[in-house]
Amino acid sequence: MGSTVTLTSDPVSEALKVLRGAFAGTSLLFRVIGAPAPASRGTQTKFGGHFYSKGHAVYYASCQKQLAEQQKQKVSGPVIAIVETIVEKPKTSKLSMPRGDVDNFAKVPLDAATKTNLWGDDYQVVALVSTKRWAKPGEPAGTVLNVIPLGG
Repeated sequence: MGSTVTLTSDPVSEALKVLRGAFAGTSLLFRVIGAPAPASRGTQTKFGGHFYSKGHAVYYASCQKQLAEQQKQKVSGPVIAIVETIVEKPKTSKLSMPRGDVDNFAKVPLDAATKTNLWGDDYQVVALVSTKRWAKPGEPAGTVLNVIPLGG
């Protein structure tokens, strides 16, 4: 018979604990500190380049720098990626969760991981779990990236 899961007041955090626990010892953990910005569409310039929002560009550069500093090995083969986006809550927000599409928050650290040669290309990501939430009191904003190599 399958196992029973009891929902808590924070079921997303509970699910992340279960996932991370299932791959304990085999996953690579990265923490990027800084204000997350969802990937923007980018505007094409008249010379063929792309221009991204300032928040996106700053966060992408921060992800690249911090992932490169933490990287100890290049991953080959398929991987599972778990991207947890932690956003500082504005003082006046009435929203129960951060604004921005969860998939767009995941794109920035995944693209930065490719750029820093954590893996050959993000096509290696065969499964993706992406979450977003407000930061807890005293917790810095940023992204937690778990990479779980599947071998092969």
